[in-house]
Amino acid sequence: MNLTTALNTTRLQDDVDEEGFGVERQKSASRRKGPAPAAGDISQHRPSVQQFGDRSAHGNSGRLRPEVSSLLQDNSAAVLSGAGDRPSTPRVAPAVATAAQGVKKAASTDVAEAGPISGATTRTIVQQLDVVAELGRMAQELKANVKDDAIKLETVIGCGSFGTVYKGIWQGLPVAVKTLVFSASNASRRRALQEAALCQSISHPNVVATYSSELQPLGPISGTLAGGGSAEMGNPPSEGLAEREMSKLTEWRLYIVQEFADGGPLRTLYGSKDLWRRVGEPNLPAVVALGLGIARALSHLHSKRIIHGDLNPNNVLLKRDSGEPSGFVVKVGDFGLSVMLPEHRTHLSNLRMGTMFYMCPAVVMKGQVGPSSDVFSLGVMLWELYHGRRAGTRTDAGPRYCSIFPSFPSTCPPAYSAVALHCLQRQPQNRPLAADVELRLEGLLEALNPGGFGGSLEA
Repeated sequence: MNLTTALNTTRLQDDVDEEGFGVERQKSASRRKGPAPAAGDISQHRPSVQQFGDRSAHGNSGRLRPEVSSLLQDNSAAVLSGAGDRPSTPRVAPAVATAAQGVKKAASTDVAEAGPISGATTRTIVQQLDVVAELGRMAQELKANVKDDAIKLETVIGCGSFGTVYKGIWQGLPVAVKTLVFSASNASRRRALQEAALCQSISHPNVVATYSSELQPLGPISGTLAGGGSAEMGNPPSEGLAEREMSKLTEWRLYIVQEFADGGPLRTLYGSKDLWRRVGEPNLPAVVALGLGIARALSHLHSKRIIHGDLNPNNVLLKRDSGEPSGFVVKVGDFGLSVMLPEHRTHLSNLRMGTMFYMCPAVVMKGQVGPSSDVFSLGVMLWELYHGRRAGTRTDAGPRYCSIFPSFPSTCPPAYSAVALHCLQRQPQNRPLAADVELRLEGLLEALNPGGFGGSLEA
């Protein structure tokens, strides 16, 4: 299985593990934090740092070193779409030439299997690969001379079973760096790499932008392999030697470099006097605009058949923007539990995942995950945005929804309560599409004016 298939095609079959879900958050048990790097400059790891995917059009590097190529058994170029607001200065892999040779070999095999093609087409393919190889050689020469630091880690801004998130600097930009540790031989590898590839493939103003992904081996491999092959400079060792060296690697640390959301998670905004004068009395334009941002992100994801799988106020981040009614723009992030929905399927089965209070009944009882389960999570947050508080609470008897959920006060505009309650329908088929929620919230936001609703807005 090559990297393109393993990472970009996230088809999960019906034999997915049916173990129960956690009260607060269920992440894969195999996705361990591992030894967290100390805050500061991680340039000392650069001889073994790996970057995959040709992202130069968006300032994302395309480094694919021989040992990582061997580990992941990838003989093809991982071409991923970019995400918005990325720097424009490209970085190129020191081993692009080596990767190009693998692509060239794979292309030759594909051509042979596909049948005869014109000589002109073959020459064009070879010329393109030669250009990639030349660019790789130039990049490695410059990189060896310039020796700029790639990433600097500053402070820890989050940690948990999913890994550790740092605030840092990447190519002069403030970024959030998510670190994950996984073993090369188990399921956590696919999940971690899938998250990185998926993040880099999404581009939307209301989705956290991903700038780069880098791999650092935690095993005994060094910058120079025995036998004279330099991993850093892209001079490949013999095939047998590479396989023997790769067999020594047991763990990897993955760095996902993302846009820094300086407003923190949405949950920290609940109860702010700027948005809620008191419980149940929100600044309506601000609240509707925040809900609309989440709906827009969800609508975009679903249009690409991507199911977020864990939409909640911890994974909805905020970035300061004076042009927004609330002073923040929504940035949906954390795709650690996201899956791709196969064509002609309404849901995936045997997937009990998510965060308590935001998981719909079909996920809890049947393990059915689909667009409608994300919409249920959106409905819970629409309720929370209006009331300025969390929907769930902990009691002596265990976790419970608060006593007033999911009702709305009589002062709530019917247009808002109707769309939220529509999202919270028990049966998945009775819930609206995220795109419909987006349209309805857009209409509601346009209708808001200094004169208020005047009782004229209907569901």
